[in-house]
Amino acid sequence: MTHDSEPKRPLGLPTLDVGAARALLLQRCPTLDDAERLPLAASLGRILAADVVADLDQPAFDRAMMDGIAVRSDDCRPGAPALLFAGVGRAGAPFPGLLPIGGYVRVMTGGVVPAGADAMVPFEDVATEPPEDDNPTAPRRATTAVRFGQHIVRQGQEVRAGDVVVARGASLDAARLGVLAAFGAVEVPCIRRPIVGLMPTGDELVAVGQRPGLGQVRDSNRWMLAAMLEQWGAQVVHAHAAADHRADLQAGLEALAERCDALVLSGGVSMGDYDLVGAALRALGAEVLLHRVRMRPGKPILIAELPATRGRPPRLVLALPGNPVSSFVAGQLFVRPALRRLAGATAGAWVKLRAPLATAVPANGDREAYLAATWRADAHGDAAIAVVATHGSADLAHFAQSELLLCRPAHAAAASIGELATALVWSDR
Repeated sequence: MTHDSEPKRPLGLPTLDVGAARALLLQRCPTLDDAERLPLAASLGRILAADVVADLDQPAFDRAMMDGIAVRSDDCRPGAPALLFAGVGRAGAPFPGLLPIGGYVRVMTGGVVPAGADAMVPFEDVATEPPEDDNPTAPRRATTAVRFGQHIVRQGQEVRAGDVVVARGASLDAARLGVLAAFGAVEVPCIRRPIVGLMPTGDELVAVGQRPGLGQVRDSNRWMLAAMLEQWGAQVVHAHAAADHRADLQAGLEALAERCDALVLSGGVSMGDYDLVGAALRALGAEVLLHRVRMRPGKPILIAELPATRGRPPRLVLALPGNPVSSFVAGQLFVRPALRRLAGATAGAWVKLRAPLATAVPANGDREAYLAATWRADAHGDAAIAVVATHGSADLAHFAQSELLLCRPAHAAAASIGELATALVWSDR
């Protein structure tokens, strides 16, 4: 095959900082509006397509907050006679009728507080009368002051029927699935999973099971990015690794675009002789929105929008650097937020936290830097940020030991152990 080689020149687009680049991306990123109803058990990790409202009050009755006796607080005033046993309220079998004046009902945590009772007294604050009587039905009196309403959650105090309990755009994790189950959501309306086409590029790529020759590398970015995309809720459509030939790139891109909501590429986006992704996209009528970001690693990131064709809306293309660490960092900073926007999520993809450094870091250059890092306990047992030593943007083996990114602003001064720094951590919500 004849390979294309053409002198590279900037596309006339400004180099943006990370925040401005991400804002531009999200401004152009659409949101899927087609939903599907899934069984509750199949909705973990999906994005909710519509508000879910409570079908009943929570609690649906006055609920005891602890094991004890249900009483009328007026019956527990100083000098009042001991309370007489009236009955027991068990789980699923509450005490029937009205609590008699001067009586008490034994109720366990989570049980129904009987009508007429206005306070719960924990067993540890109750004494029998006489004190040596251990009969569960013996007369009892409170040994501490009893306040009206104590240790009771009133009906509807947590949630009222009709309240929104999980809002549209929420990512469904274990806690939210529990909420949906509590309010009878047997089926859950979810945004359809985005279909994302994945295409590595480069003549140097060989299959994972093949031993690379001189100058070749295994197609590892494909599997790293595919795993990231699937973790973030996408359905991945794999394309063959495109050669450094514009016609091959164009054909692959065109075929993927017909099947997918967005495309992710790896490699071919820098300024080398065979970095042809930008030219191939322009030949397909794409608008290139961004080609360089003021960050390290990952400066050469190309974001484009393919035009609407054959009834399909415009589709975003995110072309990431070929070096694996650069590709991973760019994926976290740009692909993940874009996928969440595409899938209708309302929350961000990650959060920034301030914590002290466990390792010193040198002064930074003129680009924002994102360093591999992990949590380490400091001398007081508190979490501190420790940098993971790597050997550059191709050293995925060491980078994979990280669990967060240390964010360093452009021109940041050197920082010592104990100084506060900013960490980027990932949130499933």
